[in-house]
Amino acid sequence: MSAVFINAGIKEIYFIPDKIAFPGRGSGGSYTGVYGMGIRQNGNLTGNHLNEIRDNKNRAFPNLFNFKVDCPTMQVDDPDIINALITSAKKGGAAVAVVTSGVAKSGTSGNYTVVSPNGGLYIFDNAYSLGVDFELRFGLKERQCNITFEGAFKYGTGSGYHDYMISQSATNDLAFVADTLPKIDNTKVADSFISPSFIPSGVSGFGDANIVDFMCSVKTKSAKNGFNNSIVSALQVELTCTASGVDAAALADAIEYEFFSSATPISVVLGTLTLKFGKGGLTRIGSFDFGDDKREVTFTYSGEYDLEYVATASNEITFNAYLT
Repeated sequence: MSAVFINAGIKEIYFIPDKIAFPGRGSGGSYTGVYGMGIRQNGNLTGNHLNEIRDNKNRAFPNLFNFKVDCPTMQVDDPDIINALITSAKKGGAAVAVVTSGVAKSGTSGNYTVVSPNGGLYIFDNAYSLGVDFELRFGLKERQCNITFEGAFKYGTGSGYHDYMISQSATNDLAFVADTLPKIDNTKVADSFISPSFIPSGVSGFGDANIVDFMCSVKTKSAKNGFNNSIVSALQVELTCTASGVDAAALADAIEYEFFSSATPISVVLGTLTLKFGKGGLTRIGSFDFGDDKREVTFTYSGEYDLEYVATASNEITFNAYLT
C-alpha cells in the first residue's frame, strides 16, 4: 500500500492554560477558553529521541521521545492570551492542539467536526500536556510573542506515548467553529507607530523624533525537569531605548544609574494591554556610542519578578517584587 503524500503546513496551534483534557473535541463542541495563534510567523512541530543511551560503539538505545511546538504569534495586543500564558506557566504547562496539513471538515452545517484521516491533528493534554516558555517582544521593529510548548514521554514500541500520539493524529477530532481555524483577529496585531512609554521622567532627549530603536522583552526563566518540561520560576524583564543627536544634558540623564524604587510603577502600554513593573524589581544603566556616522545613547532597565508575585487582570499585568 503506497503512502499518502501530505503537504507541509500548520493550520493553527491552540492551547488552553491548564493540564486538562483539550476542550472542543467532537461535533457540537466549543472553543471557550482556548487560544489560537492566529496571525503569526512560521510555526513548527518537531519530534526527536531525547537522552538516548549509547554504548561504546555509539549505538543508540531509546529512552524518551521529545515533542516541541514553536509558535510565534503576532496577536500580542490581546490581554487574554498574555494572561493565559502566565497562567500556563503558573500551572506548569498547557494542553496543546496542533492542526497540520491534511485536515478535512465533515458534518452538517452548524455541526462540523475537524478531522484528519491521514494524520494531521496532534493533541497533547491531561498527563501528556506540555511545558511552556514564552518571550513577549514589543518594540519599534518587532511585535510578537515567541511561544514554546515542549515535553518528553517514555519511549516504548507499541506502548509509548509517541506511538499513541502519532496514531491518534489520524483519529483525533475537534469541533469546527466559524472563524476559529485559524483564530485570525487583525485587531489584535499591534500595528502603526507606537512611542515607548517607559522613558523616565528625568531623562531628556528621547522624543519620537530622536528614537533610533526600543524594545520591551518579558520572558520566562525556567529549568527543565526529567521529562523536559519547563518549570518556570520568574519572568525576566528588559526595557531598552536608544536615541540619537543627544546633547550633554541628555547624555548625563541617560547614563545615570537608577535602582527603581518609586511607588509609581513603570508602565508599558502595548495597545489595550498595560504592563506595570513595580519598585524593587529593576535597575537602570546607560551607555553611549559617538562616531563619524552616529551619536547615540542607550539606557536599559533589567531585572526579574517572581512568577507568583505577578498579578493578571483583564487589561493589566502587575509585576511585584514583594508579596502583596
